[in-house]
Amino acid sequence: MEKWYKENKNNTSVKFVLLGINPLLGFLSALVDLKTKSSFIILFLFFICIGFSLTIPEIRTDKCNYDAITYRQNFEAYTKYDTNIFFSNLKDWVALEGESDFYADTLYFLVSRFSGNYHIMFMVTALVFSFFLLKSLIFFVLDEHFDRSLCCYILLYLFLSNQILNLNMFRYYTAMWITVYALLNVFVLHKTKYLFLLLLTPFFHGSFWLIYALFLLFYLTVKWKRIWEICFIISIFVGELSLELFRESAEFIPLLTNHFGGYLDENYVYRINEGGSGHIWVVRFLERCSIGYINLLILVLIINYKKHIKGTDCTVIYIFLLVLMSFVNFTIVIPSLGSRFVMLAFPFIAYVWLRCLLIRKNNIYIYGLGCMFIVHALLPFNIYQFPCIQHYLSLLETCFFYASPLYLVNKYIFWL
Repeated sequence: MEKWYKENKNNTSVKFVLLGINPLLGFLSALVDLKTKSSFIILFLFFICIGFSLTIPEIRTDKCNYDAITYRQNFEAYTKYDTNIFFSNLKDWVALEGESDFYADTLYFLVSRFSGNYHIMFMVTALVFSFFLLKSLIFFVLDEHFDRSLCCYILLYLFLSNQILNLNMFRYYTAMWITVYALLNVFVLHKTKYLFLLLLTPFFHGSFWLIYALFLLFYLTVKWKRIWEICFIISIFVGELSLELFRESAEFIPLLTNHFGGYLDENYVYRINEGGSGHIWVVRFLERCSIGYINLLILVLIINYKKHIKGTDCTVIYIFLLVLMSFVNFTIVIPSLGSRFVMLAFPFIAYVWLRCLLIRKNNIYIYGLGCMFIVHALLPFNIYQFPCIQHYLSLLETCFFYASPLYLVNKYIFWL
């Protein structure tokens, strides 16, 4: 990686002044000059502002059915709990008898000891989420190949597809950024001690036990490049067979049943994949198009491996991507499994492409990706958690887009 660029004091001052006027202005100024420390500080403060500005309804409805509503309800319930209840829940979790993870409970308990304001709770989640997001982003923007070209910014968007508004489901998506940060250190800097950080991810979300299995499988078969290329291609076409296999496996693996049994339930799968009305068929069609385009990008990597990837420090990331995307394709029909883990692949796809395939003849694929992002942004719903403008507008009040940070702090932290 390159070092941070030397900063012009005037440019730095302008960025902080713009942030002081409005967080969004500060964010946009930071995007122009990403290879500086001040830009990362601006981004961090911007994410914190989003965290405490999230406006979450008190109850779920058909039109507003965000996980964040449950998080708010659970947090406000914790304000009435005493310490004994927290430690009782912790004991159950350690004994594998309680919740599948314990990050949310720990967060609720710690914040509720000094405040009952859910805005502060989401601000703390933003602190943790954005820390690992930005630590991961350093690998991307400080690479010598990153510049201000359109292709680089489209890849940047792909890298950051797990955006700050995923605090709506902060357990899973915080665990994802921790995983990305740990694996980038292992793959790029060869710092194997960061595997210990990977061990923490099930504390944040129980499904990340699967990452252990995937990484172990990758480690044992890292030299099976050709086999994994074949497996990936096959997985594109056989994903529909996976649901029954997982159900059969769950009967013999209690841990799998405890953590994922609900996701494998026939009624749940039908309700998610086939249920609904109105635009549900549009959602399913666009999901298939999106995963198809991501698979196309992997196929382009396979085609270009010998000429552009082989012998580079991206070789192991390439193999890991094949393992991960084979798993994703195989489990894509299982709600909240393959459709979620596909986002884990995005930062690694962006990084390998930036390092090895950022050449003119491949730009057409990146421009196509950019068009897909524009379509997603304009949709009234999310596709595989790709952010849409409507999602931001539904969780942030209008004042966030024009008010100063001081006003927002007063409104959400002190006025309540």
